[in-house]
Order: sequence, then structure tokens, then C-alpha cells
Amino acid sequence: PRPDGRMPPMVVHVGRDTRSHSPALCALVVSAARAMGATVIDHGEVSTPMLHHFVMHANGHRLPCLIPQRINESGYYEVMAMSYAALLRTRGSGGGAGRRRTTRRLVIDGACGIGAPKVDRFRRIFARLGSEGGTSGLPLLHTVNFPGEGPLNENCGGEYVQKQRLPPRVYSAAPPGGL
Repeated sequence: PRPDGRMPPMVVHVGRDTRSHSPALCALVVSAARAMGATVIDHGEVSTPMLHHFVMHANGHRLPCLIPQRINESGYYEVMAMSYAALLRTRGSGGGAGRRRTTRRLVIDGACGIGAPKVDRFRRIFARLGSEGGTSGLPLLHTVNFPGEGPLNENCGGEYVQKQRLPPRVYSAAPPGGL
């Protein structure tokens, strides 16, 4: 509550995934939030990490000072791509003079959900970072587990990998050269 006893305005961020019941469930959440006087920001089909990003960035006072406040999908991709490129730049040269840096492939598990098609936008931003200098050796991005290739989040996805401590099942056909 504020010093005058009033509650600050409520803002509710909602997003949905590719499951058939998601639009109806989202509509119920939006109706309930609005009935309680909240402002609703509907981000549409987004991954769980994207929705977390939007909520965190909407509360900019909680962000570390080095992270730019970006409350939209483009901002999510840019922050993730810049952060990953910065992480890659921290790796040591590891070999003597003349050692050639090889380009590796980074496989992204889309968990048979919305994350897989969203990677295309990330890929474009990531590729632009590689071409703008200072980020040579960025890996090639390869996405697996698109919607319809397997059951959503079953034996794949970040939560599965974290909790089971196992690599995800890959439902997608292997690309030329393998994974």
C-alpha cells in the first residue's frame, strides 16, 4: 500500500503458448484481472522465459543497472543475443598464436512449443551481431522440436533438462551433419 493507504495500480502481463486451450484460459485470466481493476498487457504467443523477461523489465527498478529496460519481444531478443555474445567474448583464447577459431553449432530445444518458431527472430539478431564486428566465432543456431513434432514439453524443454538432469529428446529429424 501507498502511504495514503491506497494500493498502487495493478498491471498484469499475460502470454500464452501453442496448446489448444491457451486462448480460452488467457481470456479468463484477462477477464478476471480487468474485473479486479487491473490493466492487462497481452503479449500473445510467447515462451515462458519471454513472459518472465517482460514482467522483469516492466519493473525496471529491479533490473541490474547494466541491463537496458526493454519490455517488448524485440527487446527480449536483443538483450538475450547481446548477453550471449558478451559471454562468448569472455572465453580465453585457449591456444597459442595462430589457433583458428571454429564456428560451432548451438542446438536450441524448442520443446515442441512456441519457443521453436520464435528462435528465427533471435537468429536474425544474433547473426547481425556476428557481422557487426567484435563477435567472431559465434555459433550457428539450429532449432529442434517444433510444434507438432512431438508432445509439448514431454522429455524436452528447459524444465525437463533442469529437473531430470538429462539431455532432451529430439523429435525433429536430424539436420545434415547431425546434431
